Amino acid sequence: MNAQLTWDAVLANKALIGGDIESQEDGVAYRGPIAEIKVEGDSVRFNSPWCARMNPDTGEWEKWHITTSSVSKSMVQPQDIGDGRIFFQMPFLGVCTIFPNGGSKLDTRKVKGLPKDSERFLALFPDLRFDRAIAEKVLVEKSFSRAAESFKDKPADATLQDLLGCFKHDSQAEEFLWHYVEAVTGEKEVHQKVY
Repeated sequence: MNAQLTWDAVLANKALIGGDIESQEDGVAYRGPIAEIKVEGDSVRFNSPWCARMNPDTGEWEKWHITTSSVSKSMVQPQDIGDGRIFFQMPFLGVCTIFPNGGSKLDTRKVKGLPKDSERFLALFPDLRFDRAIAEKVLVEKSFSRAAESFKDKPADATLQDLLGCFKHDSQAEEFLWHYVEAVTGEKEVHQKVY
């Protein structure tokens, strides 16, 4: 397909938020989810809550410390390469592909040093209070019966961390947190957040 795009069209494309951005520079790949795309002067900046770097020696993904990247609007032209993907070349650096939300994603479980999904989600709500009654209601209403059974034996002063330890899989703890946060805060669609 390789249709030319404008950066304005890229910035207006809300389907890119929550998708992944992958760059390849000097034979090394970097990848992470897109939380925000914004213009700063002549630059388009991509912000991610985390980034991974593929170790060229082992081929394994490792958590990386740089979580932003930018490109010059006037020097680089984005291209539509199909399936919602956007491609551009960065002079003297390498190439970059943006995958839309719902497209190709890096499996977070394969990134060494990256906190679990439930921990990254919970970090978005640093002031979240723990309400045992609400937590127990969510456990029952959303059919987390195994965790509910395990949690009922915990002492009255049990914490949210105690409850999360009752889940066998982190994906279940993460899903519980989505429902719990919505019940406590009234916020909707929290599972759509980029973390």
